[in-house]
Amino acid sequence: MITIPDLITLIGYYIKKILDYPLRFMESFGSWMHVYAWNKRWRNRTKGTGYAKKPKVY
Repeated sequence: MITIPDLITLIGYYIKKILDYPLRFMESFGSWMHVYAWNKRWRNRTKGTGYAKKPKVY
């Protein structure tokens, strides 16, 4: 026989376990997007956009 406090704890455990799958996917995909954007911006001085200089206005 399972008690009510144990049942509440068990339900909380399964909710956390279920929510872990989409959060794990979002975390890995977000990490991949960060690395992709960082490499696009700072890959080298000629092609990277992070080194852009403000044009001089006369």
